Amino acid sequence: ITEASAMKHLILAVTGLFIVLAAYQLQAQDKPSKAERRAAALDLRNDMRTWFEADVYPSLKKWHQEYDASLSAEDLATLNKYRSEAKQLKDAMRKDMMALKGTMKKGDREEMQEQMEALREKHHDAMENIIDGVKPIMKRSREKLRSIFDSNEDQIEAWRDKAHEIMKTWRSENQGMGRGGRKGHGPKGMGLPLMGQDGKHAALKFVLWHGTM
Repeated sequence: ITEASAMKHLILAVTGLFIVLAAYQLQAQDKPSKAERRAAALDLRNDMRTWFEADVYPSLKKWHQEYDASLSAEDLATLNKYRSEAKQLKDAMRKDMMALKGTMKKGDREEMQEQMEALREKHHDAMENIIDGVKPIMKRSREKLRSIFDSNEDQIEAWRDKAHEIMKTWRSENQGMGRGGRKGHGPKGMGLPLMGQDGKHAALKFVLWHGTM
């Protein structure tokens, strides 16, 4: 290899290295920060909540009151107890997760995931006990539930379409911010009744809903 040829190879190699480094730096600059992702997720959550409160909540509240009025006094008292327990469980789960994230050191990702999974299993078992208690009430009131869902099917589908539209708009305006809803900011993750679930889970969430935002 001549000196000129070697120099040519060296220049090409250095040029290639600069191109790779420049591309890496550009990618790093374009990648949104954690604060930016959090702000974008909060915007999505606020948009979803504002729409839900204005367009969905009034009708949903009315149906919920109609359903409760169809129950016996004993079933309603039992159901309200389970609703309270489910809400407390959800709040406790959120607090436990936040506490865990606050105590874990940066870099202990694997250990954190293991502890988070243990927390999920613990709360899942508690929720299963609540669901088991609610099932007999749902069975006795299935005709009323079916009536509410069937007579409002078109409205529920329109709401689901609108929720997906909000998500789609958010994704197009926040490229690189993730899928949205993945960590609890979408309709399903927010726990909005009738949003993002199949019929069985939507009915269960509707029945267990405490009736407030």
